[in-house]
Amino acid sequence: MNSLIKRFLGFSFGQWSIAMLMICLFSGVFLIIPYDVNQPYQSIISFSIQNSFALFFRNLHYWSSQLFLIFTILHFIDHLIQKSESKIKHGLWFRLVISILIIYLVMLSGFLLKGDADSKQAWEILHFLSSSIPYIGDSIAYFLLGDQTTNLLIPYMHHVATFSIIIIFIIFEHAKQIWPRGLVFVISLMFLALLSSFFNAPLHQGLDATLKGPWYFVGLQEILHWMGEPAWSLFFIGLIILLLYILKLIPSKFKKYTTVFFISLSIIYLSLTIIGFYFRGENWKWENQINKDTEYFEPYNIWRGMEEPNGPDSDIQSKESCMWCHGEVSGFVISHDVQAIGCASCHLGNKLSTDKDIAHQGMVLFPGNLSNAKQTCGTSECHPNELEHINNSLMTSNSGLVAVDKFVFHESNNLDARYHIEEIGHSPAETHIRNLCANCHLGKEKTETGPIHEKSRGGGCLACHLQYSDTQLASHQALSNGKALDSILNYQHPQLNIQVDNGKCFGCHSRSGRISTNYEGWHETLISHKDYVKTDSLRLLNDKRVFEMIEADVHHKAGLQCIDCHLYQGVMGDGKKYAHQEQAVKIQCIDCHSKAFTSTTNYEDLNREEKNVFDLREYINSELGIIKTLNDNVAVLNSRVLNENEAYLLGKFTEKQHPLNPPAEVCTAEAHKNVSCSLCHSSWVPQCLGCHNAYDSEDEMAYDLLDRKKIQGEWNEFIGKYFHEAPVIGVREHGNKLIYESAAPGMIMTIDTASFYNRKGAHAFHRLYAPVSPHTTQSKGRDCKSCHLNSLALGFGRGDLRLDFQKNQWVFNPSFANSKYDGLPEDAWTSFIDQKEMRGKSTRSDFRSLNQEEQNKVLKIGACLSCHSENSTVIKASLRQNFEELVKSRPAVCKIPH
Repeated sequence: MNSLIKRFLGFSFGQWSIAMLMICLFSGVFLIIPYDVNQPYQSIISFSIQNSFALFFRNLHYWSSQLFLIFTILHFIDHLIQKSESKIKHGLWFRLVISILIIYLVMLSGFLLKGDADSKQAWEILHFLSSSIPYIGDSIAYFLLGDQTTNLLIPYMHHVATFSIIIIFIIFEHAKQIWPRGLVFVISLMFLALLSSFFNAPLHQGLDATLKGPWYFVGLQEILHWMGEPAWSLFFIGLIILLLYILKLIPSKFKKYTTVFFISLSIIYLSLTIIGFYFRGENWKWENQINKDTEYFEPYNIWRGMEEPNGPDSDIQSKESCMWCHGEVSGFVISHDVQAIGCASCHLGNKLSTDKDIAHQGMVLFPGNLSNAKQTCGTSECHPNELEHINNSLMTSNSGLVAVDKFVFHESNNLDARYHIEEIGHSPAETHIRNLCANCHLGKEKTETGPIHEKSRGGGCLACHLQYSDTQLASHQALSNGKALDSILNYQHPQLNIQVDNGKCFGCHSRSGRISTNYEGWHETLISHKDYVKTDSLRLLNDKRVFEMIEADVHHKAGLQCIDCHLYQGVMGDGKKYAHQEQAVKIQCIDCHSKAFTSTTNYEDLNREEKNVFDLREYINSELGIIKTLNDNVAVLNSRVLNENEAYLLGKFTEKQHPLNPPAEVCTAEAHKNVSCSLCHSSWVPQCLGCHNAYDSEDEMAYDLLDRKKIQGEWNEFIGKYFHEAPVIGVREHGNKLIYESAAPGMIMTIDTASFYNRKGAHAFHRLYAPVSPHTTQSKGRDCKSCHLNSLALGFGRGDLRLDFQKNQWVFNPSFANSKYDGLPEDAWTSFIDQKEMRGKSTRSDFRSLNQEEQNKVLKIGACLSCHSENSTVIKASLRQNFEELVKSRPAVCKIPH
């Protein structure tokens, strides 16, 4: 290998190594002045922005040191191949072997002196390894690295003095034999000057969650990842050093084996380095990093545009160049104040250059889109946990939506299977999702500037947290009209804050279950937008749908926003992957409306994220108790417990105190202990039936919502009938426990599956109800008859349900004709009690209709209600006493069918 170099350049690896070392030492002297060991990272950032010469010498120092190490390794391998170590004296050979370890130490100490995220992690690893040495580990760790109180002073002293002096002494002793000619220095200096002018030395700017050591350390990181006892790595390093020294003493006839051993070892370590560097991502997970964008090694001319405008006027201007031009920008809340965090932490770009074109390279216009959130919102110094939660949340994956759709298309028999909407293909079900459903997920990119509105979908963090005041809206309008930024009077940047108003939820949640429109009291109609007449009772949405006013939720009437009840762990996710929406929601009615507030916490016991939110909202009365949810013990941060029986909820927008009233006696009665609050207190729920889906392969105006492009061929949904009535009784199976919850028709529909393949065939029919959370809560619950004497509530469908006293049996006359597909009335969920039992299915594996036994049980009360008022003594008694015992003691005149 060395002979190959000689043929081209006429110099050995050792000569190149000495030249690189000299340049490294020379350039290091010039870095002593601008570098501040007490503020290492900040001092590097500062002179990188303001002092192009200091930046050049840092680059020169870095690249010369890397090449010095490479040429030193090659020089050593060359010794092994040529078996020339026998010509070196024992004492010098010993010192040269030790110098290998010292070279690594001086290189590692230099890496630590950056003070960035990579360096901090490397310090932790090295400190752990050093301190793990038996008996003397803590002393060695302190000698080499210091501790948290000494900052980087000790590694700094070793780097500029101890290790460097030892290397100079040993290598220069050996260099008498290989001292390079002047031409080697000239070529090296010219090459390094060119390299240093266009490629900055690495500095982790906190934009990448992946943390790694220097390239020569990454192989060791990979080894440590696999070792059960990482401290053993030090033993092996010491063993290798010992073997290198013994190498000189090994007879010549065995040298080829030792040479093969050390070269093989080098190849193995190089392979581990490549694996660690290119195939390990965040938290050392397998991840292809080869084509990944990086904040390192972006080529640009460091001399271009480096003139100091007038010097920095503020602290933030010394940290990033963006603020040299945008220092006057305003409009931010304190948590994202540009004077504290700058521009690049969100918008990326090159914050070390004052040249506009260079500084704007790599910028993102919409930080917070999930495609860039890891480098913007989700960095280690901002919101890493929250980003992980969002990525696992149903609002990002749409797992339940995909699972149900594939189930009804007979592509899966598992309603609880886990999916991610961005990974779906083009099967009939997946194409159906792409055509009709794939808009509402957080992974969809925001591509247009401006506030979130009714038709907005996706946008990652921006979907909820992007806010515009009137002034900011006017600034945006001026920009949209073509005005230059610096010509807009009182320009204000849009805000990012935690005041998520209902409008952010509306875009997606006015579809499907329509909980946003329900909450405000609006019910969708079949009225065409062309026939819409503006009145107080009708509303036209931006997407042309017309709604009518029914009755708003009592919480909406009280001025409560969605986030006043819904906790961020239930909306953004808690890191777990759930199959369906109701599993992810943390809050329940009984958390706030309780007879006794026994499950509480306090400010001191909140976790980091909860304390951050509490402080950002500037809540007072931190000494008071805070309600914890029964589901997962999550803190309701805007609640305050005054005593065991008294608490209030604080409006996050209005700061109004809303007393939390206990449930009525009828709610906590033994007879209703397994009945959900929403089943009684929801005044109405949107219901639809009779939809038909067919595929039109000739549709040239079709659109793929996921890929955001026009296609040919599209699924079309033909709407049936809309209703707004009280929810149907559904049964949730929790092991041996049954909970009665609200249900509504989810999919009473037909699908022309054959049309997808451009052929004719029988339509697939489904009668699936779905569990619902109507968001139409009223203080007064539904009356007893609306459940116990209501055919729709029982799952039979609309019609006339009555007790025939003469025959002592129930009679039901449905309003809708029987379906040709399954013989049930079109709107039914399950069969009437006098027919063969047909348990109603749903869009959940643990949710169903009432079975025959449960229907009879409900109708027993209904029989009593046929004569007795719900306020009568006997009906009230049934809430507290064993109903079967009451039935046995009834007068002979009372008829109850069996």
